[in-house]
Amino acid sequence: HSAIRTDNGFESYFIDQSLVGHLPFRDIRELSLLTPGSFYTSNTYLGFNVVEADGDYIFVDGMQIRSGSAFPFRAIEEMAVFTSEAPLQFGNSVAGFVVVNTPEPDSSFVNLEFLSIFRINSRNDKMSFYAIGNDILEINAGGPLRFGKNSKSDKRAPSFYIAANLSKTNEQFPSHANSYEVNEATLAGLERNPLRSSGTSAGTFENAEFVTKDQFEETRFNSNSGSKALNAFVKINYPVAKKADVSFGSYIQLDKGQVFIYENSMFNSKENPVITTRNFDNYLAYSHQLADGDE
Repeated sequence: HSAIRTDNGFESYFIDQSLVGHLPFRDIRELSLLTPGSFYTSNTYLGFNVVEADGDYIFVDGMQIRSGSAFPFRAIEEMAVFTSEAPLQFGNSVAGFVVVNTPEPDSSFVNLEFLSIFRINSRNDKMSFYAIGNDILEINAGGPLRFGKNSKSDKRAPSFYIAANLSKTNEQFPSHANSYEVNEATLAGLERNPLRSSGTSAGTFENAEFVTKDQFEETRFNSNSGSKALNAFVKINYPVAKKADVSFGSYIQLDKGQVFIYENSMFNSKENPVITTRNFDNYLAYSHQLADGDE
């Protein structure tokens, strides 16, 4: 569960990396569901206290981002969810805000992780499983940038941090139900001859209405409804004084996929529309630590 924390007089539900690393959730929206009163709507948007969080309600290192649901979850050092009142710097929202801070590594590290989703089938008292083609490769790396004369210096060094995931999705909405579509020969025949005479000289019938069970085949996933995506976050931090830093960050989202249309799934999936996303959010920030530790 998330803990309640008070920031500058405002209560938020707080989640840190020690909790994120032990949960099955892999994106900001799912982690936000740990907050009491949060929910999903049918279009997968997030809401708080019966109000949908519309617009750009996710902030990363103070930067407002357009589509944060796919933000690399390993890049979440800590996350705070404000569900009612929030600091003025984030603007105005009836529902709330999600505020994410990313790591600032003081030692070098590289982590790689690969995930693949399998489907379990049970038929005739036999159980089998097979990959449905939903795979993701994640990288998480960072550390100080020390070289030359500064390689052994005690002074604070510039640092970098990279978090990225490459994903391939064949089935965007996995289901326990079997998927079926007409075989290639039948589909080619329907495309050549979509209609037949009614036999009464008064119109035609669609040949698709006369397709029989043996002309369908079971598929591992719904065809032409997958996507490929790259989501990456890069940050460089440069100390300009003893207690002052300048940092540059960039969130990159590249996505191309076809939208699953239920009515097209058995006969016409190749006509599913294609959506391409190219999103770049960047920030340049200056932070100065005061004597009492505040920034």
